Amino acid sequence: MKPGLVTPPPPRRGPRWKGIREYSEWIQIALMFPSSIAVGLAIGYGLDQWWKTTPMLTLGMTLVGIVAGFYNFYRAYTQWERRRRP
Repeated sequence: MKPGLVTPPPPRRGPRWKGIREYSEWIQIALMFPSSIAVGLAIGYGLDQWWKTTPMLTLGMTLVGIVAGFYNFYRAYTQWERRRRP
């Protein structure tokens, strides 16, 4: 082995890692929804401040964030269901 190179760790497989992997996927799905709403809210608030408008853009972008959150949740859940089935 050449100096300075690092060998990658072995892949984490097996029954011990299956539960951890599934738990991490559910955490990712759970954080996806509020983060989508927060991003929509931040973009709408920033646009309202920039264009000095009423909070209509904040409300509109928050609704877009909610829709995006539900869509991401649905997509992630259907992928998880597809992997779970034999």
